Amino acid sequence: MKVTSWSLSKLSRPGHGDLADVINLSVNDILFPYIRENIRDYLDAHWEEEECQQDVGLLRKQGIVPIPLETRDGEEEVERVIQAVIDNVLWQMSLDRKTTALKQLQGHMWRAAYKNGRLKG
Repeated sequence: MKVTSWSLSKLSRPGHGDLADVINLSVNDILFPYIRENIRDYLDAHWEEEECQQDVGLLRKQGIVPIPLETRDGEEEVERVIQAVIDNVLWQMSLDRKTTALKQLQGHMWRAAYKNGRLKG
């Protein structure tokens, strides 16, 4: 099927229960709240994984909200860094930021949630 400008404009007319409205509702009413409500559980479960550490490193590199480096071993140290990551993510989301680091972490969280059945779609 060829997508024309007419069909795209028809999809994006507000207030007509169209595809754009459905997608927007899904993101705002399901996916973003999922991040806010589950970020701690996700970080606790995936903290030692390379992908999670890459996400944290990218958040740290973008430097929007400081995330300290882990300087020593110990549960208290890890908790301090995890809380900084949570603060960073929630702050960015509260301002509707669209940084690469934020979107990457959100995408990884959603993928894990669909895979383990916590989100269905």
